[in-house]
Amino acid sequence: TTMHSWSNTALIAWAHARGVRVVLTVTLFSGHSAFLASESSKSNMVNELVRLVQLRGADGVNLDFEGMTSGSLRAPFTTFVSNLTARMHAEVPGSEVSVDLPSVDWGGVFDVAAFSGFLDQCLLMGYDYYWSTAPYAGPVSPLRGSSTFGVYCVGRSVSNYLAAGLAPGKLLLPR
Repeated sequence: TTMHSWSNTALIAWAHARGVRVVLTVTLFSGHSAFLASESSKSNMVNELVRLVQLRGADGVNLDFEGMTSGSLRAPFTTFVSNLTARMHAEVPGSEVSVDLPSVDWGGVFDVAAFSGFLDQCLLMGYDYYWSTAPYAGPVSPLRGSSTFGVYCVGRSVSNYLAAGLAPGKLLLPR
């Protein structure tokens, strides 16, 4: 619903002049079911993302769809991401398409084995293991689990996604 100055920011040219690749990040934090059920919405988004990346000479797109907890979204989300990736690669040569993965995929929404076949990267959001309403204070991004803070940690997240079929070279842990 908002472009946050994408169409006129000087930042893209500045980054490219310094050899830095630029991707457009698209967020969707609610309304996932309605979006993924609408062929016209998905088609419009793919068309617009290709257009916007071409408009600014960007290097690709990152999808940050947070809060998807229903396993019923797995197939439609995978199909949407596959279609977007195919179009982006065909119409923007050398482009990258990536998806942000939650630290724990509680609903089994992210078909990372399928993603390995077409996505360029998956970015692990290795944080929020503890939050403001957690029963007690704990580390935001623990590397390892412990008897004090439990088993959920960055190391376990990495292991779980690799065990689910994500190719190791496609999993990134941004800092």
